[in-house]
Amino acid sequence: MAKQIQLAQRLQTNEYSQRAQTQAAFEASAARQLEIPASPQRQRKLTPLQKQKKHRLLKAMSLPQLLLITCTLALVIYVGYGLMQAQNIQRINNNRIKSNYIEITNMKANNDALKNQIDSYISRLDIRTQALERLHMSYPSKKQEYYYPSTDTEYVDVHQSITPTR
Repeated sequence: MAKQIQLAQRLQTNEYSQRAQTQAAFEASAARQLEIPASPQRQRKLTPLQKQKKHRLLKAMSLPQLLLITCTLALVIYVGYGLMQAQNIQRINNNRIKSNYIEITNMKANNDALKNQIDSYISRLDIRTQALERLHMSYPSKKQEYYYPSTDTEYVDVHQSITPTR
């Protein structure tokens, strides 16, 4: 592991020296001089104490530990995403339940109003007031009343001529 860190440090220093050589050659050439903007990302040099900490951290963790940490992190992210999806679905279902409850409440109120209206049409007292006031009907007089003799077992045939009796 230490060899890998040393190799990475050498590569960084070699890359830095190659950049410096390229820049010096460019400045010395007869080509048109252009101002090169400074790179936005400067590489910070690590202090020896920081290098030791980084080296200890990399040295302390083995490959199975890194794999375990990576898998655990992936599992936590996956479970967190699943929980967020479940929470979102639950929120949507709660909104649907609320809207359905409101709709059912409104339907019950309309149903009760219609039931009361129907009950008022079925009530004998309301039928009587509707007939007398709205339709201007009246009760028959004694001269307009006719009675037909019949027993409970007999049926009256509508097509048959019936003579009224008093």
